[in-house]
Amino acid sequence: EMAPSFYTEQEKEVVGKLFPTCEKISIDYAVMEKSKEIYTLPAEFGWSDLGSWGSLRTLLPQDEAGNAKVGKDIRLYECKNCVVHAADESKVVVQGLDGYIVAEKNGQLLVCSLKEEQRIKEFAQ
Repeated sequence: EMAPSFYTEQEKEVVGKLFPTCEKISIDYAVMEKSKEIYTLPAEFGWSDLGSWGSLRTLLPQDEAGNAKVGKDIRLYECKNCVVHAADESKVVVQGLDGYIVAEKNGQLLVCSLKEEQRIKEFAQ
């Protein structure tokens, strides 16, 4: 259903419509185990598991206090070692935190210690 749209003006629309309906499965199960011929090329890309806010913080540019931020209007005062992520239209002001995640999406706000980030799913229930 998707293939006829490849390399056409409709590709983005079709992929955007169908991709969310695909089964959530890792690449090794979805492709690698079913393929008869797999080719690889050696390369040095470095590796960081972006499965955590802490790892994202280490990959983003940081200010002199170790803060990393994603968003257009994020203002940090007396903060250290924080990662702040907000939608572009959101203004975020944070003061006095050390080692925290501050994340905003669709009107929902998360403020959590980086030391406790493994508990975020628990908090979201």
